[in-house]
Amino acid sequence: LKMLSQRRFSFEEYVATVRKKTGELLALPVEGAALIAGKEAEQAQALAEPFIDLGTLFQLQDDVLDLYGDKGRGLMGSDLYEGKVSALVVAHLFKHPEDTVWLVDLLRSGREETPIQEVKRAIDRFRDTGALDYVISFVMKIVERLFQSPVLRDESELHNVAMELVVRAMRPIQHILE
Repeated sequence: LKMLSQRRFSFEEYVATVRKKTGELLALPVEGAALIAGKEAEQAQALAEPFIDLGTLFQLQDDVLDLYGDKGRGLMGSDLYEGKVSALVVAHLFKHPEDTVWLVDLLRSGREETPIQEVKRAIDRFRDTGALDYVISFVMKIVERLFQSPVLRDESELHNVAMELVVRAMRPIQHILE
């Protein structure tokens, strides 16, 4: 968080980071299994690519769920209390850089010092200013891309696994999509 208040927030940069972190972590076993099954390295990478999207989808869903659902942590907004920069924080600050000082101060304050009313304010602001809609729209683009993936279409069993994971990832935020 040290340089957080001095940077311009980019949703694309956030997504690229998530793709490298959560996305590639989910793709790795698919690529490994394809290699073990005798696929060429390039083909194994192609089979794993949709799972990078799936990992990204999971992370974005998790970010939304933290503020607008139940992550099972007993406290809405745990990511804000813990000072985590989520997709919603980045989307909001990209659209509303004038809120940088307020939001960075909130993220820096530490779990015990973070006022609940400020977390509630952030949750309301993200919904009211379009950050939630922006993230949900991005999630839906990923879902669409996964459903239309030619790589997955050609591998029916892998397609079924991916679609089941999409359904499971989306279920906790279904109430937001309706």
